[in-house]
Amino acid sequence: MKKWIKVVVLTGAAMLVLGSITALAAMGLGARPGVVNLSRGRVDYISTDDWDGWRYRREGRKAEEETFSAAAQKVETEHIRRVDVELYGGEVEIISTSEAQIQYSLDEQAKKRGIYVYQEDGELKIRQNREEFKRFSRESYGLVQIGIPETMVLDELGCEMDTGVCMIENISARSMDLSTNVGEINVKGASAGELDASVDIGTLFYEGTVDVCLEGECGIGELDFRLKGEETDFSYSIEAGMGTVKIGQSEYSGIGVHVNENLGVGKRMELETGTGAIEVEFYQ
Repeated sequence: MKKWIKVVVLTGAAMLVLGSITALAAMGLGARPGVVNLSRGRVDYISTDDWDGWRYRREGRKAEEETFSAAAQKVETEHIRRVDVELYGGEVEIISTSEAQIQYSLDEQAKKRGIYVYQEDGELKIRQNREEFKRFSRESYGLVQIGIPETMVLDELGCEMDTGVCMIENISARSMDLSTNVGEINVKGASAGELDASVDIGTLFYEGTVDVCLEGECGIGELDFRLKGEETDFSYSIEAGMGTVKIGQSEYSGIGVHVNENLGVGKRMELETGTGAIEVEFYQ
């Protein structure tokens, strides 16, 4: 056996033994298996039993429960064609409603954490004061709700969050731009002409249709797409540093992977990952 192989094997074995001893010692002191939630404005311990319920806590919620408070503000829809959310951290819900106008609501905690709303040049903007966000960093984010008329197709929908959670349900837009650093974005029942999705360490899930182009960029996090249609609807370009890209039944992984498949169809998909994971599934 070559000398460098021996060094690698012995080093790995030593680290495994050290990790096992540390884990046993921690359990002896009362530690529990689980994960730590860093995306809700504070550090919370989440037990293994609670993890699935925390991540997917809204999946079973009925549409009639998606109501705004009586204090919700209404916006003249004919003046707004774009919605843009840009936050350091927050909890955001963007949903379709049966109302004729766009609505938004900030609870008191969201206002305390520096979140505010204004209109400019046909765009509804949700922003955050950095100093107020940092001043109350040990407190929860508070909730931002935005309601879009179910018959409305936005020109643009943007959501950029450093950390936090964003849920988008049954929204249509000609262009969607979604990104997070260490947060979580969940999209269901959406329709986008062009979709640009990116994560650094966080996670992003998108379920719905993409009519023209999908661009996905992933650092060391996870991008999951569940698209209506078939794999053959898209031509695609893939770049992977040391990560993994899976499209339908095909998987691409390794070091420095570059793949281009031009199927001569109208839709295209451009996926790029560093050491993270991207998965694309299809449904009818």
